[in-house]
Amino acid sequence: MILVTFNFLTALGIKNLKLKINTVGCRVCRPTYRKRLIQYYKTQKRGICKDCLRRYDKNPLRLLDCVVKECGEIRKEAPIILDHLCQNCNTHFKEVLELVENNNIDYEPNPHLVRGLDYYSRTVFEISSEGNPNLALAGGGRYDYLGEILGGRMIPAVGVSMGLERIIEYMKGENIAPR
Repeated sequence: MILVTFNFLTALGIKNLKLKINTVGCRVCRPTYRKRLIQYYKTQKRGICKDCLRRYDKNPLRLLDCVVKECGEIRKEAPIILDHLCQNCNTHFKEVLELVENNNIDYEPNPHLVRGLDYYSRTVFEISSEGNPNLALAGGGRYDYLGEILGGRMIPAVGVSMGLERIIEYMKGENIAPR
């Protein structure tokens, strides 16, 4: 999915793409990490924004992607999931990074990158251009738990979402003509 997305954006004429990548673990290792994250943020609750206070109870992993400056400062000392991965997730993430490297994709590991929905597992990613690194043109990852949320069973899956309006605006701003 990462390679397909890179190829699509490159075919549009967008250059200098940058991959931000992380893992959110699985049902084996994520609960332990979640507990460590809650323990850390419990001592930091006075310094986080109102959205993060809500996230603390509902989805603590989302504390990691807050854009409020004060929350970003607190996040710097937060535990990272890479230190809490089970062997299967650790091996999987290394294999994904090898695939990325073998295809000469410029990437940046980002231990604070999370996707906000509970059906994500293992690899998560965002793709931006160096021209505007804070504007994600695409994002996605593994959706292994989506089938269960929809009332079925766990089905290994991957997906990506692209912000077409963002891509068009970026291309206009960079004077990239559609191909």
